[in-house]
Amino acid sequence: MTDNLWNLDEVTRTDMRLVLATLKEYSGYALIDCPVFKPFGASLDLNGAVRVTVAQLDGQPDLLEYRNVLIRGFRNQAARGEIRAAGYAELGRFPEGAGEVDTVLIRIECRDGVSSLVSVPYSVEGPDKVSFGESVIMRAEPWLWVELDHAARAEPALQ
Repeated sequence: MTDNLWNLDEVTRTDMRLVLATLKEYSGYALIDCPVFKPFGASLDLNGAVRVTVAQLDGQPDLLEYRNVLIRGFRNQAARGEIRAAGYAELGRFPEGAGEVDTVLIRIECRDGVSSLVSVPYSVEGPDKVSFGESVIMRAEPWLWVELDHAARAEPALQ
C-alpha cells in the first residue's frame, strides 16, 4: 500500500495500511511459533483501534473453517456497525515466473467498499527469522460488507 494508485481517501488508505501491517507482523510470529499456520484476522474499530482475532475451534477442523468463522464474525461486527475495516491472513501459493512461491495471502476490506488481496512472499530462515519479499497488491471482490442476498455469490472461497 505504498502508492495511492486507487485514489483512496486518507482514512481508507491508513486503515488498509494498518490492517496489512498488523496481519503481516503477526504472520511472522505464526510462521515461527505455531506448528500449523491457522488463518487469523485483524479489525479496526470505529476509533481506529486494531484488534487481532483468532478463531477458537474444537477438534481438528479444516483450515478453511478457521477462515469461514473469522469472516462470519467480521460480518456480524460489520452489520452491527462496530468496525470500519478488517482482514485475514492465510498461507497460499502465488505465481512467480515459471513457478509458484509460498506466500501469506492477506485479504483486506474497508467499509467504503475497497477490497484488496495482498500476496506477501516469505521464507523461514532458521528458528527465529522470517523474511518477507515484495508484496503484490491487487483489487479483490468484496467479502465483508456485502448485501445478504449477494453473500453466496461474493464468497466463492467459502465452499
